[in-house]
Amino acid sequence: MVAASGLDNPQRSFGKTAKLSAVWDIGGRVAQQGFLFVVSIFIARLLTPADFGITAAARFFVTLATRITQLGLNVSLIRMKEIKPEHASSVFVVNLVMGVLAFFTLYLASPTIGRLFGSSSVAEVLPVTAAVFLITPLASVPGAMMVRQLRYRASTAIHLLDAVAGSIITLGLAFLDFGYWSLVLGALAGTVLSTAVRVYMSPWRLSLRFSSSALRDTLSFGTGFQVKQLLTFGATNLDNLVVGRLLGVTSLGFYDKAYGLMRQMTDRFAFDTALMRIFAVINHEPDRFRKALLKGTLATTLVTFPILCFVGVGADELILVLYGSQWLPAVGPFYSLAVAGVLKSAMRPMHAANESLGLVWLQTIQQLAYAVLIVVGVAVGSYWGVSGAAAGVLPGLLVQLAFGVRLLTRNSTVTAGDLWSAVWPSIASSAAMCAGVLGVEVALRSLGVLPWLVLLAMIATAGVSYAALLLWTPFPTVAAVVRESVDDVAPWARRWVAFGILRVRSQKNSDRDLDAPGPAAKAKATS
Repeated sequence: MVAASGLDNPQRSFGKTAKLSAVWDIGGRVAQQGFLFVVSIFIARLLTPADFGITAAARFFVTLATRITQLGLNVSLIRMKEIKPEHASSVFVVNLVMGVLAFFTLYLASPTIGRLFGSSSVAEVLPVTAAVFLITPLASVPGAMMVRQLRYRASTAIHLLDAVAGSIITLGLAFLDFGYWSLVLGALAGTVLSTAVRVYMSPWRLSLRFSSSALRDTLSFGTGFQVKQLLTFGATNLDNLVVGRLLGVTSLGFYDKAYGLMRQMTDRFAFDTALMRIFAVINHEPDRFRKALLKGTLATTLVTFPILCFVGVGADELILVLYGSQWLPAVGPFYSLAVAGVLKSAMRPMHAANESLGLVWLQTIQQLAYAVLIVVGVAVGSYWGVSGAAAGVLPGLLVQLAFGVRLLTRNSTVTAGDLWSAVWPSIASSAAMCAGVLGVEVALRSLGVLPWLVLLAMIATAGVSYAALLLWTPFPTVAAVVRESVDDVAPWARRWVAFGILRVRSQKNSDRDLDAPGPAAKAKATS
C-alpha cells in the first residue's frame, strides 16, 4: 500500500500536525498572495480592463473543462483510508486521457465561444490557454499524494513557484506590450514549471498501469464530489459568463477584478484542504470532530473576516491608489463581493466537514439550487449594471449557508449554536477594527488628505487595532486558539502573547467553549 506518512496512523495525535499543516498551507498562500498582489498592481496599470475581460472569458471555459474532466479522483486519493499503487496509477491514466480530450474539445470550440462573447480575441487565446490540459495531468496524482501525506512545506513551495514565475513572466510580457497575451503566456509558464517540480519532488512515479476495479474504488466518492465541484464552479463562475454576455468584455474586466480581489482574500487565506484531511480521519470520533471543526472555523474567520471588512471599507482608496483611476468602476461591485467573501469564508470549513462525512451527493443537490439562484440573481442584477450583477450573488449565498448548516447539524453532533459561537468572535472583532478604520478614513478625507496617505493610515489603524483585539480579546475561545497555535507552531513567540487578558483567559478557559460540547451537542450525542 502507498504510505501516507502520519495521517494514515489512526493512533497518532493530530492536533499539532493539523496546526502545522494549516500554518504551512495558509502561510504559503499569504506569501503567494502578497507577491501576486504587488505584481498585480503593476500589471493592472500596464493592461486594460478589456484585456482582463478577454482572459477571464477564456479562463471560464478552461476551468469548466477542468471540472468536467477531473471526476474528483484526486480528492478520492486524499480521502481514502488506504490506497494501493494501482489506485494512483489508474487515476493518473484517466486524468491523462480526459486532459487530452479537453484540449481538443476547446480547440475545436474556440471559434464558437469567440462569437458568444462577440470577441475574436477570446477565440484566439482559448486554444493556447487550453494547452494546460496537456500539462497538469502529469502532476495530478503527485499533488494528491503530497496533500494526503500533509507535505505542506513542499506543496507550499511549489505553489509559490507557480505564482512567482508566472507573475514575473506576465509582468515582463505586459511591459513589452504583449497585451492580453501576457496574462495567458505567463500563467502557462508558471504551470509548466510547477508541474515539473511537483513530479520531481513526489515519491510517486508516473505509471500507466490501469485497473478497472481500483478505479471503481475511487469513483463512488470522487464522482459525487466532482459533480458538486462542477456545480460549485457553475455557481461561482457562471456570473462571469452572464456579465460578459450581457454587459461585454470590458464590464467583465471590472467585475473580474473585483471578484478576483475577493477570492484572493477567501481562497488564499483559508486552509480547508488541510482541514478536510483531518476531518476525514477523525469523523468517527464526534467530540474530536466537533472540536476540530469549530476551531478550524474560528481560525479561518479570524483571518479572513478582518481582511474582507477592511478592503470593503477602504475599497475606494485601495483601488484608486493601487490600480489607478481606470479601475474605479470596479469599486461598486466590490462592496457586494466583499460581503459575499465573508459568507464564503465562513462556509469553507463547514463544506469540508460535510465532504469528510460522505455527504457529497446531498451537497450536490444544494449546489444545483445555488447555481440556479446565482445565474438568476446576476442576470436580474445586470439591468443595474455591473454593481447590480455583483449584488445578485448574495441571495444565493444566504440560501447555501442555510442549507449547509442544516446538513451538518442533521448528520453530526455540531449544532447551529456551536457554529455561531465559532464565528461571533471574528464578527465582533472585525466590526470593532473597521469602526476605527472608518473613523480614520472619514476624518482624513474631510481634511483633504491625499488618497495614498489615507490608505496608509487606514492600514496602520487596522493592523494595530486588530493585533490589540487579539492580544486583549474578551473571548476565551480566541485566546485559547491563539495560545495553542503559538505553542505548537512558534513557541519562540510565547513571551509576546503570554501576558494580560490573553494569558489569563487562555489558561483558565482553554478547555471551555469550543473544546467542550455544549448542552445541545451533548443532547444530540446522547440521542
